[in-house]
Amino acid sequence: MTLLKSFFRNNKGKSALLLLLLLGQVAGTLYIPFLIAGIVDKGIMKEDMNTILLIGVQMLVTALLTTIVSVLGSFYSADLAAAFGRDMRNAVFCKSQELSLREFDSIGVSSMITRTTSDISVLQQSLGMVFQLIVPAPLMVIASILM
Repeated sequence: MTLLKSFFRNNKGKSALLLLLLLGQVAGTLYIPFLIAGIVDKGIMKEDMNTILLIGVQMLVTALLTTIVSVLGSFYSADLAAAFGRDMRNAVFCKSQELSLREFDSIGVSSMITRTTSDISVLQQSLGMVFQLIVPAPLMVIASILM
């Protein structure tokens, strides 16, 4: 956990940018149903074609902006997860250099290879999934309450 804290401390800028992008993605996702309600209330119920077209253009722009923000959010999420994997591999390598030959032999070469490849890759993928699936959930709750 301390490694995770120090990682986010060292990557404050990317972490903050990722949170802003995820918040933008959530806001765009929640704004589309709001616009659909406007089409129904202001356009269809009052039979106003201009309002329907205007809100339709707003929906198109919102969808386009949300797509761009989502792609950027996915990119920074993957970049941050890859940086975390790199830092973890570096930490495991530095720690393995501190081990004596007896300690290294007791752990085993195959175990060390597994730790530096498979286990860290799983952690890296898990962190990417956390950014994509878990972090947006509370943001969506907060944004929906505010809307």
